[in-house]
Amino acid sequence: MNPGVRRLGVLLLVASVPAWLIGQQVNGIAWSLAPGGVFAVTASSQFYANELVTGYGTVPSDDAVAGMAVLRYRSNGVLVTEAAEPLSPTRNQGRFYARLQGNVNTGIAITSTSQLPTTFAYSLVDTSGATVKTGEFEIPRFGRVTAFLHEAPFNMEGPFEGTLTFTSTTFVYVLPLRGITNERGEFLFTTLPMVESNYFSSEYVIPHFADGGGWTTQVVLVNDQSSVAAGTLNWTDSDGQPISVTINNTTASSFAYTLPPGGSARFETAGTAATTRAGSVRVAGASFSAAKAMVLFSYRRDGITVTEAGAMANFPSFGQAAYFYGQVRDADSTTLASQTGFAVLNLGPSATTVTVQLTNMDGTVAGTGALTLQGRQRTSLFLTQVPGLENLSKPFRGMVQLLAPNSVGIAVLALRGTTNERGDYVLSTTPSFIPRQNLPALSNFGGTGFAHLAFGLGYSSEFVVFSYPFMDWLGRPNPANSGNIYFVGPVNKSALRFE
Repeated sequence: MNPGVRRLGVLLLVASVPAWLIGQQVNGIAWSLAPGGVFAVTASSQFYANELVTGYGTVPSDDAVAGMAVLRYRSNGVLVTEAAEPLSPTRNQGRFYARLQGNVNTGIAITSTSQLPTTFAYSLVDTSGATVKTGEFEIPRFGRVTAFLHEAPFNMEGPFEGTLTFTSTTFVYVLPLRGITNERGEFLFTTLPMVESNYFSSEYVIPHFADGGGWTTQVVLVNDQSSVAAGTLNWTDSDGQPISVTINNTTASSFAYTLPPGGSARFETAGTAATTRAGSVRVAGASFSAAKAMVLFSYRRDGITVTEAGAMANFPSFGQAAYFYGQVRDADSTTLASQTGFAVLNLGPSATTVTVQLTNMDGTVAGTGALTLQGRQRTSLFLTQVPGLENLSKPFRGMVQLLAPNSVGIAVLALRGTTNERGDYVLSTTPSFIPRQNLPALSNFGGTGFAHLAFGLGYSSEFVVFSYPFMDWLGRPNPANSGNIYFVGPVNKSALRFE
């Protein structure tokens, strides 16, 4: 352990762990949160320079926290890709978008937290709603399965595009991943959101798309209902006016969709313009329930895909406030330049003011800014572009709160951009949260956790934890909190460096 490394967390063998972890190889990081504060630490290892070690992390269910792990991969000393994995509950069923075609593949990490063997059953359904393959396999007690679709136990032959639906006889952590091999032969990945079936809406909102100047945007629709889902994708510019985009050689501002039960569809912008245009997308349903929607951003520089990032669409009544983890840092001899940005859409017809408040890791206020959005207007900007935050003290790490108490509602998408050693722009989405709306209900077993962590062979992981909910409905931060993140897997406790 390098004594010169700044320590934000303490690595220790946990003397007292949840009963279901007893008998496993467990290490832990103790975390503590000041009111309005956040815990963040990056774990990397030179010890595993020639070996890839994977495992998972868990936070006991009685710790009221949210957070994320940022998975990073470096090749030949260059940051190639990173993706945020939300701190998520265990589940015994789910569905997500999947594709196995050309240079695109989909993987899944599954971790059992049960003392009993688990039967994991799956079905692969194509875009027409037809089931093309089913199967099941057993996961040993406390076992893990990580595989791409073309690998065992799925052994899927491409091309395939559609969804993977699963059920499990016990509660498991599940992380879907999308991977592409770019024109340089580098592997890029992003996490994929689950299509949650326990909510419905007549409309979903994507507060940001980018098209042109190297950017393309894919909107993926999934019908998880037993009846046909029909409606339109409506593309608008930053002022809320219709804007035409080209998709599948058709140029329009509105595209109709009709999806059979279990069906899906992908709408990808052409991205041929020399300059970048940005706006928002509304996915409307012809009846009460619209198709569920997710978005994928892709950026090409000099003909090479250098980044991809995905996120789920917002509810139209997203809320009057949102919060997420953010950071701002300049490049130096040991650190890459990185900054959090966000897109925010005013869902109402009248102008509203959005206050942007930043709090440091210890809960103290780092700065406050504000911006005004006209009715149906949106904007996207980095934290230091917000009026009032131009002179933010750097480096900054902490929480970002967007408050619009006089609005009908706002939709928010948070992103983090890092400029790597080659000057490429590496993008990842950041989970955002709203007061008084919960994460998916926690299961009775396993609490919340990270389904997949990786160290060595260029991989590292950053962990972020904050109170959930971070603030109450009056905007007041929650009290101090503390606990542990438990790491389960063959990771030598002295081999990780924390900073």
